[in-house]
Amino acid sequence: MPRRAVHTTKQSQISIVLFDVSRAQLLLQYLVLKSELYLKQPQVQTKPQVWISTQVAKKSFFVSALFGVILLGCSSTSAALPEFTAPVVDAIERVSAEVETQINSELISFQQTGGPQIAVAVVDTTGNATLENYSIDLARSWGIGDKEKDNGVLVLIALKDRTLRIEVGSGVEGELTDVTAAGIVDSVMLPRLRANDVDGAVRDGARAVMQVWRGENIAPQPIVPSTPATEPTPQQSIFSIILFFGLIILFITIAAAGKKRGVGVLGPFAAGTIYGGGFGGHRGGFGGGGFGGFGGGGGGGFSGGGASGSW
Repeated sequence: MPRRAVHTTKQSQISIVLFDVSRAQLLLQYLVLKSELYLKQPQVQTKPQVWISTQVAKKSFFVSALFGVILLGCSSTSAALPEFTAPVVDAIERVSAEVETQINSELISFQQTGGPQIAVAVVDTTGNATLENYSIDLARSWGIGDKEKDNGVLVLIALKDRTLRIEVGSGVEGELTDVTAAGIVDSVMLPRLRANDVDGAVRDGARAVMQVWRGENIAPQPIVPSTPATEPTPQQSIFSIILFFGLIILFITIAAAGKKRGVGVLGPFAAGTIYGGGFGGHRGGFGGGGFGGFGGGGGGGFSGGGASGSW
Protein backbone atom coordinates (compact mmCIF):
# COMPACT_ATOMS: atom_id res chain seq x y z
CA MET A 1 0.00 0.00 0.00
CA PRO A 2 1.54 3.40 -0.99
CA ARG A 3 2.78 5.61 1.78
CA ARG A 4 0.82 8.81 2.31
CA ALA A 5 2.32 12.26 2.54
CA VAL A 6 3.39 13.29 5.99
CA HIS A 7 4.82 16.45 7.49
CA THR A 8 8.09 14.78 8.37
CA THR A 9 10.17 12.66 6.05
CA LYS A 10 12.08 9.49 6.77
CA GLN A 11 15.42 9.44 5.02
CA SER A 12 17.53 6.41 4.25
CA GLN A 13 20.19 5.92 6.90
CA ILE A 14 23.23 3.66 7.08
CA SER A 15 22.37 0.58 9.08
CA ILE A 16 25.32 1.08 11.40
CA VAL A 17 25.22 4.40 13.24
CA LEU A 18 28.50 5.10 14.95
CA PHE A 19 27.80 8.41 16.69
CA ASP A 20 27.03 12.00 15.80
CA VAL A 21 29.05 12.92 12.70
CA SER A 22 30.07 16.33 13.96
CA ARG A 23 31.52 14.78 17.11
CA ALA A 24 33.27 12.15 15.04
CA GLN A 25 34.93 14.84 12.95
CA LEU A 26 36.12 16.71 16.02
CA LEU A 27 37.47 13.53 17.56
CA LEU A 28 39.35 12.57 14.41
CA GLN A 29 40.78 16.08 14.12
CA TYR A 30 42.05 15.71 17.65
CA LEU A 31 43.55 12.31 16.79
CA VAL A 32 45.39 13.88 13.85
CA LEU A 33 46.83 16.51 16.19
CA LYS A 34 47.89 13.82 18.66
CA SER A 35 49.49 11.83 15.86
CA GLU A 36 51.45 14.85 14.65
CA LEU A 37 52.79 15.51 18.14
CA TYR A 38 53.63 11.85 18.51
CA LEU A 39 55.61 11.87 15.26
CA LYS A 40 57.65 14.89 16.39
CA GLN A 41 58.82 13.22 19.60
CA PRO A 42 62.55 12.35 19.62
CA GLN A 43 63.25 8.65 19.48
CA VAL A 44 66.05 6.73 21.18
CA GLN A 45 67.53 4.55 18.48
CA THR A 46 68.27 1.17 20.01
CA LYS A 47 67.65 -1.66 17.64
CA PRO A 48 67.29 -0.49 14.02
CA GLN A 49 64.48 -2.93 13.30
CA VAL A 50 62.43 -1.78 16.29
CA TRP A 51 63.03 1.89 15.48
CA ILE A 52 61.91 1.46 11.85
CA SER A 53 58.79 -0.45 12.93
CA THR A 54 57.89 2.33 15.35
CA GLN A 55 58.25 5.00 12.67
CA VAL A 56 56.12 3.02 10.21
CA ALA A 57 53.43 2.46 12.83
CA LYS A 58 53.29 6.14 13.78
CA LYS A 59 53.05 7.25 10.17
CA SER A 60 50.27 4.73 9.60
CA PHE A 61 48.34 6.18 12.55
CA PHE A 62 48.70 9.69 11.15
CA VAL A 63 47.58 8.69 7.64
CA SER A 64 44.61 6.73 9.01
CA ALA A 65 43.44 9.62 11.17
CA LEU A 66 43.85 12.10 8.32
CA PHE A 67 41.92 9.82 5.97
CA GLY A 68 39.13 9.54 8.53
CA VAL A 69 38.81 13.33 8.82
CA ILE A 70 38.65 13.73 5.04
CA LEU A 71 36.13 10.90 4.67
CA LEU A 72 33.77 12.18 7.35
CA GLY A 73 34.19 15.75 6.16
CA CYS A 74 33.01 14.74 2.70
CA SER A 75 30.11 12.64 3.95
CA SER A 76 28.74 15.18 6.43
CA THR A 77 28.23 18.11 4.09
CA SER A 78 24.79 19.17 2.94
CA ALA A 79 24.13 19.48 -0.77
CA ALA A 80 24.78 22.93 -2.24
CA LEU A 81 21.81 25.18 -2.93
CA PRO A 82 21.23 25.76 -6.66
CA GLU A 83 20.92 29.27 -8.04
CA PHE A 84 17.50 30.79 -8.66
CA THR A 85 17.58 31.37 -12.41
CA ALA A 86 13.95 30.70 -13.39
CA PRO A 87 10.66 29.57 -11.81
CA VAL A 88 11.67 25.98 -12.62
CA VAL A 89 15.24 25.16 -11.59
CA ASP A 90 16.28 21.74 -12.86
CA ALA A 91 19.69 21.24 -11.24
CA ILE A 92 20.15 17.71 -12.63
CA GLU A 93 18.57 18.08 -16.09
CA ARG A 94 15.73 15.63 -15.58
CA VAL A 95 12.94 17.92 -16.78
CA SER A 96 12.37 18.18 -20.52
CA ALA A 97 12.97 21.55 -22.16
CA GLU A 98 9.36 21.62 -23.36
CA VAL A 99 7.84 21.20 -19.89
CA GLU A 100 10.38 23.55 -18.31
CA THR A 101 9.59 26.33 -20.80
CA GLN A 102 5.85 25.75 -20.51
CA ILE A 103 5.71 25.81 -16.70
CA ASN A 104 8.12 28.77 -16.52
CA SER A 105 5.73 30.75 -18.69
CA GLU A 106 2.65 29.70 -16.70
CA LEU A 107 4.22 30.51 -13.32
CA ILE A 108 5.44 33.94 -14.43
CA SER A 109 2.01 34.77 -15.86
CA PHE A 110 0.33 33.51 -12.68
CA GLN A 111 2.48 35.79 -10.52
CA GLN A 112 1.95 38.80 -12.78
CA THR A 113 -1.82 38.42 -12.46
CA GLY A 114 -1.74 38.61 -8.67
CA GLY A 115 -0.89 35.08 -7.62
CA PRO A 116 1.89 34.10 -5.23
CA GLN A 117 5.37 33.41 -6.55
CA ILE A 118 5.79 29.67 -7.10
CA ALA A 119 9.21 28.09 -7.64
CA VAL A 120 10.01 24.49 -8.52
CA ALA A 121 13.38 22.90 -7.73
CA VAL A 122 14.52 19.48 -8.91
CA VAL A 123 17.73 18.34 -7.22
CA ASP A 124 19.58 15.08 -6.81
CA THR A 125 19.84 14.99 -3.02
CA THR A 126 19.68 17.20 0.05
CA GLY A 127 22.88 15.63 1.35
CA ASN A 128 22.94 15.08 5.10
CA ALA A 129 20.42 17.87 5.66
CA THR A 130 16.84 16.85 6.33
CA LEU A 131 14.38 17.50 3.54
CA GLU A 132 12.59 20.11 5.64
CA ASN A 133 15.77 22.00 6.59
CA TYR A 134 17.08 21.97 3.03
CA SER A 135 13.72 23.11 1.67
CA ILE A 136 13.29 26.04 4.03
CA ASP A 137 16.93 27.09 3.55
CA LEU A 138 16.45 27.06 -0.22
CA ALA A 139 13.18 29.00 -0.04
CA ARG A 140 14.73 31.64 2.22
CA SER A 141 17.91 31.84 0.16
CA TRP A 142 15.91 32.44 -3.01
CA GLY A 143 13.69 35.01 -1.29
CA ILE A 144 10.59 33.54 -2.90
CA GLY A 145 7.51 35.73 -2.67
CA ASP A 146 6.81 39.40 -2.11
CA LYS A 147 8.71 41.03 0.74
CA GLU A 148 5.56 42.53 2.25
CA LYS A 149 3.25 39.55 1.67
CA ASP A 150 5.59 36.55 2.19
CA ASN A 151 3.51 34.78 -0.45
CA GLY A 152 6.06 32.33 -1.81
CA VAL A 153 5.67 28.62 -2.51
CA LEU A 154 8.49 26.17 -3.19
CA VAL A 155 7.94 22.75 -4.75
CA LEU A 156 11.07 20.67 -4.10
CA ILE A 157 11.84 17.23 -5.54
CA ALA A 158 14.98 15.30 -4.50
CA LEU A 159 15.10 12.40 -6.92
CA LYS A 160 17.95 10.36 -5.46
CA ASP A 161 16.45 10.68 -1.98
CA ARG A 162 13.00 9.86 -3.40
CA THR A 163 11.46 12.69 -1.41
CA LEU A 164 9.49 15.82 -2.19
CA ARG A 165 8.11 18.78 -0.31
CA ILE A 166 5.84 21.76 -0.81
CA GLU A 167 7.12 24.66 1.30
CA VAL A 168 4.45 27.29 1.92
CA GLY A 169 5.19 30.91 2.80
CA SER A 170 3.60 32.28 5.94
CA GLY A 171 1.52 34.74 3.90
CA VAL A 172 -0.38 32.05 1.99
CA GLU A 173 -0.78 29.38 4.66
CA GLY A 174 -4.45 30.34 4.94
CA GLU A 175 -5.14 29.44 1.30
CA LEU A 176 -2.61 26.63 0.90
CA THR A 177 -2.94 24.80 4.21
CA ASP A 178 -0.80 21.87 5.33
CA VAL A 179 -3.70 19.52 4.58
CA THR A 180 -4.14 20.94 1.08
CA ALA A 181 -0.40 20.76 0.40
CA ALA A 182 -0.40 17.14 1.59
CA GLY A 183 -3.25 16.42 -0.80
CA ILE A 184 -1.24 17.76 -3.74
CA VAL A 185 1.81 15.74 -2.69
CA ASP A 186 -0.16 12.55 -2.10
CA SER A 187 -2.71 12.53 -4.91
CA VAL A 188 -1.00 14.52 -7.66
CA MET A 189 2.79 14.33 -7.44
CA LEU A 190 3.57 10.98 -5.81
CA PRO A 191 1.73 8.92 -8.46
CA ARG A 192 3.79 10.64 -11.17
CA LEU A 193 7.07 10.10 -9.38
CA ARG A 194 6.29 6.45 -8.66
CA ALA A 195 5.87 6.05 -12.41
CA ASN A 196 9.22 7.83 -12.94
CA ASP A 197 7.39 10.70 -14.64
CA VAL A 198 9.38 13.72 -13.49
CA ASP A 199 7.87 15.96 -16.17
CA GLY A 200 4.37 15.06 -15.00
CA ALA A 201 5.23 15.66 -11.35
CA VAL A 202 6.63 19.12 -12.09
CA ARG A 203 3.82 20.09 -14.45
CA ASP A 204 0.89 18.75 -12.42
CA GLY A 205 2.36 19.81 -9.07
CA ALA A 206 2.85 23.42 -10.13
CA ARG A 207 -0.57 23.58 -11.77
CA ALA A 208 -2.25 22.07 -8.71
CA VAL A 209 -0.84 24.84 -6.52
CA MET A 210 -2.20 27.43 -8.95
CA GLN A 211 -5.58 25.67 -9.04
CA VAL A 212 -5.86 25.73 -5.25
CA TRP A 213 -5.14 29.46 -5.25
CA ARG A 214 -7.90 30.03 -7.83
CA GLY A 215 -10.33 27.93 -5.83
CA GLU A 216 -10.49 25.16 -8.42
CA ASN A 217 -10.75 21.45 -7.70
CA ILE A 218 -7.68 19.24 -8.06
CA ALA A 219 -7.91 16.15 -10.21
CA PRO A 220 -6.07 13.30 -8.44
CA GLN A 221 -3.79 11.03 -10.44
CA PRO A 222 -4.18 7.22 -10.54
CA ILE A 223 -2.39 5.52 -7.67
CA VAL A 224 0.83 3.81 -8.76
CA PRO A 225 2.40 1.18 -6.46
CA SER A 226 5.55 2.39 -4.81
CA THR A 227 8.84 0.73 -5.69
CA PRO A 228 11.19 0.00 -2.80
CA ALA A 229 14.14 2.29 -2.28
CA THR A 230 17.58 1.00 -3.11
CA GLU A 231 19.12 -0.83 -0.17
CA PRO A 232 22.82 -0.53 0.69
CA THR A 233 24.95 -2.96 -1.29
CA PRO A 234 26.97 -5.68 0.49
CA GLN A 235 30.13 -3.80 -0.46
CA GLN A 236 28.85 -0.66 1.29
CA SER A 237 27.96 -2.62 4.41
CA ILE A 238 31.39 -4.29 4.50
CA PHE A 239 33.09 -0.92 4.08
CA SER A 240 31.06 0.50 6.99
CA ILE A 241 32.12 -2.40 9.21
CA ILE A 242 35.80 -2.05 8.24
CA LEU A 243 35.69 1.70 8.88
CA PHE A 244 33.99 1.13 12.24
CA PHE A 245 36.60 -1.32 13.55
CA GLY A 246 39.45 0.66 12.01
CA LEU A 247 38.43 3.76 13.94
CA ILE A 248 38.12 1.76 17.15
CA ILE A 249 41.63 0.31 16.75
CA LEU A 250 43.02 3.75 15.94
CA PHE A 251 41.32 5.30 18.95
CA ILE A 252 42.55 2.60 21.35
CA THR A 253 46.12 2.83 20.05
CA ILE A 254 46.29 6.60 20.39
CA ALA A 255 44.65 6.36 23.80
CA ALA A 256 47.32 3.93 25.01
CA ALA A 257 50.10 6.17 23.72
CA GLY A 258 48.57 9.22 25.38
CA LYS A 259 48.17 7.40 28.70
CA LYS A 260 51.88 6.54 28.79
CA ARG A 261 52.72 10.24 28.44
CA GLY A 262 50.17 11.27 31.07
CA VAL A 263 47.87 13.02 28.60
CA GLY A 264 44.16 12.19 28.51
CA VAL A 265 43.03 10.90 25.16
CA LEU A 266 39.81 12.94 25.11
CA GLY A 267 41.54 16.22 25.91
CA PRO A 268 39.62 19.21 24.63
CA PHE A 269 37.11 16.90 22.94
CA ALA A 270 35.62 16.03 26.32
CA ALA A 271 35.03 19.71 26.97
CA GLY A 272 33.10 20.01 23.72
CA THR A 273 35.57 22.25 21.93
CA ILE A 274 38.59 21.85 19.70
CA TYR A 275 40.54 24.42 17.74
CA GLY A 276 38.19 27.00 19.23
CA GLY A 277 35.05 25.33 17.80
CA GLY A 278 32.00 23.90 19.52
CA PHE A 279 29.20 21.53 18.62
CA GLY A 280 26.59 24.19 17.94
CA GLY A 281 25.58 25.31 14.50
CA HIS A 282 23.59 27.97 12.74
CA ARG A 283 21.80 27.44 9.50
CA GLY A 284 21.90 29.78 6.53
CA GLY A 285 20.49 33.26 6.59
CA PHE A 286 17.72 34.98 4.73
CA GLY A 287 17.52 37.08 1.65
CA GLY A 288 16.80 36.71 -1.99
CA GLY A 289 18.17 38.33 -5.04
CA GLY A 290 18.41 38.03 -8.76
CA PHE A 291 20.36 35.29 -10.46
CA GLY A 292 20.77 35.53 -14.19
CA GLY A 293 18.00 38.12 -14.55
CA PHE A 294 15.54 36.29 -12.33
CA GLY A 295 15.05 36.18 -8.61
CA GLY A 296 12.73 36.33 -5.67
CA GLY A 297 10.80 39.36 -4.57
CA GLY A 298 12.72 39.70 -1.32
CA GLY A 299 10.38 37.37 0.53
CA GLY A 300 11.60 34.35 2.40
CA GLY A 301 9.03 34.41 5.20
CA PHE A 302 8.80 30.65 5.66
CA SER A 303 8.00 29.13 9.03
CA GLY A 304 7.76 25.43 8.17
CA GLY A 305 4.27 25.25 6.70
CA GLY A 306 3.65 22.70 3.97
CA ALA A 307 3.86 18.96 3.49
CA SER A 308 6.42 16.29 2.61
CA GLY A 309 6.23 12.89 0.98
CA SER A 310 8.36 10.00 -0.23
CA TRP A 311 8.02 7.16 -2.70
